[in-house]
Amino acid sequence: MNCAFFVSGRGSNFEAVLKRMKNGELQIKIPLVVSSSETAMAAETAKSENIEVFYANKENQQKILDVLLAKKIELIVLAGYVKKIPDGIISAFKNKIINIHPSLLPAFGGKGMFGEFVHKAVIERGVKISGLTIHLVDEKYDNGAILFQKAVAVKNGDTPSDLAKRILIEEHDSLWRVIKAFSQNRVIIDENRAAIVDE
Repeated sequence: MNCAFFVSGRGSNFEAVLKRMKNGELQIKIPLVVSSSETAMAAETAKSENIEVFYANKENQQKILDVLLAKKIELIVLAGYVKKIPDGIISAFKNKIINIHPSLLPAFGGKGMFGEFVHKAVIERGVKISGLTIHLVDEKYDNGAILFQKAVAVKNGDTPSDLAKRILIEEHDSLWRVIKAFSQNRVIIDENRAAIVDE
C-alpha cells in the first residue's frame, strides 16, 4: 500500500512508523511526504530516507492532488500536519485520509486545537482522562469517523508538556497499527462510524 505522510514539525510519529517498517512489522511504501514547512524536521527525515518531499503552500494546492494521484497514493496520514486539507483532496481520497489527534475526540478538538494547545486546555478544564484519537478526515476539523482511541490519565500536577509526552508514547504505539489495518483491509466504514477488525 502506498502511503503519503503530511507533516509540519519534527515528525516523531512519522519516525515511529518508519521504525516499524524497518523492523518488518509494517509492510507499506511511503513514496511521498507533503510538508507545510520548509524547515520541518520531518521533511529532512524523509529526504534522508530517499522519500520525495513536496512543500505545500497556498499557491500549489491543486498540484498536491496531482502529485498524490501520480504517486498512486492509497492512504494519506496526517502526522502533526497543522494546515486544513483542501476539499478537493478530501473528496478525491474519501475515507482514505487519517489524522492522529492528542485528545479523546469529540472533546478538545476543532480549529486551533493542536499540540500543546490541546493539553493546556485539558489541564485547565480539570479533565481526569485524556488520550489520543485516530480518525478519518472530512471537511470539518477533527470531525470524521473515529477509528481508534486510547485513554491516558491526567495526573495531579501535570504540565502540558508532561501530558504531551505520555500521550505521544501511546501515539507512537498506535498509529502504525491503524495504518497496518488499512493495508490489510481490516477497516470497516459505515457512514459516520468506523471500526477495525482484529487480525
